[in-house]
Amino acid sequence: MVSANSHIMLSLLLEGLEFAIVHAPHGVSPTLQPIRAITADSRQVVQGTMFFAVVGSEKDGHRFITSAVDNGCSAIVCMKGKLDREQLQKLPVIVVEVDDTAGAYAIAAANYCGRPAEKMRCVGVTGTNGKTTVTYLLEHVLLQAGFNVGVIGTVTNRYTTSLGGKKTVPAQLTTRKR
Repeated sequence: MVSANSHIMLSLLLEGLEFAIVHAPHGVSPTLQPIRAITADSRQVVQGTMFFAVVGSEKDGHRFITSAVDNGCSAIVCMKGKLDREQLQKLPVIVVEVDDTAGAYAIAAANYCGRPAEKMRCVGVTGTNGKTTVTYLLEHVLLQAGFNVGVIGTVTNRYTTSLGGKKTVPAQLTTRKR
């Protein structure tokens, strides 16, 4: 879940997306709706959350729309055609349709956080062997040159904090299990 102490208007979250607002409760201005958090997990929904019904490899987020509404979401983003007109009319929240909810979730998360990737220079290291070694070497050289550096890897994720310290956390599962 992406959340903050403040809120962002729904229209700003959807910036850069092709979407249609297909339902809004009477008296609600959909584009001005304040959103306090976004998530694709209905169990994390709190009052003011925008819920993204993402279709996963094992579960379809559209099955959890009712749970998200019961938990207090303000808006739902679903895939075009997944909800019929009767289902839409029963929902007491704003409903936005998109072609790809996973892609929309990624764009909305970037919008919610102020598009931080646009302010960074990113370098990717690919290949069969030596990627971890190369990232450690690049990190060391760039730190010595005075740059703030972050590394996302298969062993650890690490970055320089705003106070100049170093934060390291173990990497989560990075290889898809079949």
